[in-house]
Amino acid sequence: MKDRIFLTGATGFLGTQIAESLIKQPDISLILLVRGNNYDEALKHLSRSWWESETLMNELKRIDTPHSKIMIMQGDVTQELLGLDQENFRYLVENVTHVVHAAADLRLNSSIENLRRINLQGTENMISMALKAKNYLLKKFSHISTAYVAGKRKGLIEEDSLSGKLGFKTNYEQSKFEAEEAVRKADLPFVILRPGMIVGDSTTGYIKTFNTIYSLIRLYMNGLQLFPVSKNLKINMVPVDYVADAVCTITLNEDSTSKTFHLTGPYQDSPTVQELVSLVKKWASENLDLNLPKPLYIPLSPMLHIADRVLNTDHGVGRVLHELKPYMKEDRIFDTKNTELFMGEYPLNWADYLPKLLEFAAYYGFFHRSSRTVHEQIIYRLNRSLPVNYYDIVDGNYIKLTAPNFKEQVSKVLNGLSAMGITKGDRVAIAGFNSTRYLSLDVAIGLLGAVNVPIYYTSPVDEINEILEDCDASIIFLGTPELLSSSNKINIPVVSFYRDSDIHSKIVSWSEFLNPETDVFIKDPAEIIASVDFNDTATIRYTSGTTGKPAGVRFSHGNLRWMAEFIASIPPWSDRTSNIKYLSFLPMNHVVEGILGTYSPYYAPASLELYFLENFHELESALPQVRPTIFSLFQGSMKKFGPNFVGNGWEICT
Repeated sequence: MKDRIFLTGATGFLGTQIAESLIKQPDISLILLVRGNNYDEALKHLSRSWWESETLMNELKRIDTPHSKIMIMQGDVTQELLGLDQENFRYLVENVTHVVHAAADLRLNSSIENLRRINLQGTENMISMALKAKNYLLKKFSHISTAYVAGKRKGLIEEDSLSGKLGFKTNYEQSKFEAEEAVRKADLPFVILRPGMIVGDSTTGYIKTFNTIYSLIRLYMNGLQLFPVSKNLKINMVPVDYVADAVCTITLNEDSTSKTFHLTGPYQDSPTVQELVSLVKKWASENLDLNLPKPLYIPLSPMLHIADRVLNTDHGVGRVLHELKPYMKEDRIFDTKNTELFMGEYPLNWADYLPKLLEFAAYYGFFHRSSRTVHEQIIYRLNRSLPVNYYDIVDGNYIKLTAPNFKEQVSKVLNGLSAMGITKGDRVAIAGFNSTRYLSLDVAIGLLGAVNVPIYYTSPVDEINEILEDCDASIIFLGTPELLSSSNKINIPVVSFYRDSDIHSKIVSWSEFLNPETDVFIKDPAEIIASVDFNDTATIRYTSGTTGKPAGVRFSHGNLRWMAEFIASIPPWSDRTSNIKYLSFLPMNHVVEGILGTYSPYYAPASLELYFLENFHELESALPQVRPTIFSLFQGSMKKFGPNFVGNGWEICT
């Protein structure tokens, strides 16, 4: 009989890797608990989370066929019956053969009440379901715990032991301890799996959330010199592929029941802080041309009263080092006898896979990766600590728009579009000068799941009408006086986003558009999750028509995210991790400009100053004023600017 494995946390980083490891096994199918307001939303959530795994995406494509190895149940571990209706809950109880409970709240220092909601209450709900399933086909309940349930214990930590007498270093550790305790007390055929500090894939470096060890590396690569720890402390890190394969192997082995497994590397082979930092320094010099400072290691104990004052701040270095404190005092050894019995000798060498981790992390700027679309990423960045400011350059004047101002404008555009009936899949055309209004339209269209169709503002009206007919556009936004004066020849509704309000009476003005007559208002764009997955069409870009009739090229949400992340990775490390200035002057419908200026800045780990030049002919005067860090030109290569031109900037040549 086929084994049916019920997996929670499948949209998380570790859960995704576990799903991929399990799905490769013969005679296995997966039942996945995924959050969402309905089944379609849960499916999209899963699809976005799995988008970068070819193996899992291929399985999702077959989800409604007889050959599918995946079944999705829309639910929530924190709810009674896991948020399932009676029929689905009964099916789960009567058919599941194995449970892999990987769902967890990983916030180290959230309140204990918040952490218990998922980590303890969620586990207790899973146990309740499993106890019922035990009367049918259940063979194994695999609980993903953490090595840090050891709390403040020192010395040798045996796998099958569990004690909280000495207390815990974080609320997270305590909540996971309580969950493991609940599993052990239940009358279930269980296994406990305790990973150490999980890092990226050992062969590709792939990771989604750059956790504490990455934070330390990032700080060093950004110039941190003082390390308030002993240089000889061990770092307990383990690649995610090893953890996922171990979860799969141990879960499916009949002899593993009632055992606990430390999924960590051998203590003697783990790196010290000094060894790790030394390799980072060498790698950064060879691959990023970074000459990092010689680190200074000063243990906390001699300067504890000073260190605590620094480490408990809420800002930058202090916050990161405060979170690192529990992991930088590895004065214990995790026993791995059970793990070696089932997995064999630990096969990995940290010095071999660390360069892969660094390569991947540096490419993405140590920015947490998520299932956000580029439009959601923009709104997400507006709420972060790294500031974002906008400037419209109009007739030599620099009109500033702060992040809250821009977010409010996006909210109003969302309401205007919704009032005009724009929904998922509708084509919305834009033709006009570069501006923050243009950007807010682009973002709002994407958040609604509609398709943005940008058109060259120099295009003749006849050509614009052909494009509108070809893409079946519902509405067009115009942003130049020339286009607005000819708007009576355009065959679909027209809204003006030009700064001058003197327009034709049949055109909807920008102020009218932003103040629709509706009782339903979207107040916060951050609350919107676009009803799209990464395969859905995000934009259709038409060629200029200089070599024939304009042709439209479709770009998916996945295409846009990949290109935005790639372009953000091009400049040297120091240039893309300090304050970034970008001057947008090429037409925003241009493929490179529309991605470079519109999306990619929000994937750079730096504060942003984004300038939109209305009049192309003012470029010569704007360049020395803005002195952009990144700049786009029509050439055939990328090269360093001369200091007399615009300053220390980089050309992205198209």
